Amino acid sequence: MPPDGVRESCRDDCPARKEQAEAVSPRGFLVRVPGQRQGRRSLDNNEFEEKLDAVGYGFFIPVFFVSSGMALDVQSIVQNPLRLLVFFVLLLVVRGAPALLVYRTSLPLRERFELMFLTATALPLLVALSEIGLASGVMLPENAAALVGAGVLSIAIFPLIATRIHRPTHPALARGTPTD
Repeated sequence: MPPDGVRESCRDDCPARKEQAEAVSPRGFLVRVPGQRQGRRSLDNNEFEEKLDAVGYGFFIPVFFVSSGMALDVQSIVQNPLRLLVFFVLLLVVRGAPALLVYRTSLPLRERFELMFLTATALPLLVALSEIGLASGVMLPENAAALVGAGVLSIAIFPLIATRIHRPTHPALARGTPTD
């Protein structure tokens, strides 16, 4: 927070300084939308979400893949790939299928299937659970590797399927041109 003297001296006589003082305060820094006080146009929600997705998918998720993949026991997955497949299907059934039932009255079937694939994705939770299970001795290393491998596959495959479901079926709608 700026010193009290700065805030008090800039009450009404210098609004530009007051705005600068608020911008560097913790509250002003956290509350404002990037670019809003600098005179640039503020981002609407869709643009802001797209930028967050780009940062997430372009940087944070790949870093997470690398850091979680370093501890992945690929040898045990290669020896028993059926275990990985079972966990992969279980992710879809246990985490995704409830979306079909819960939203049956509020969403059309196509959107429920899209939601099913998006809610079935799980890697951070599976990595944490497998680490805890291994550390406490209640999970076999082979199961932990298959579970994390299924999580990696779910992150790679399920969103791709969901975006394929989300695409408009009519080519003119995909281009954004009117159909008439």
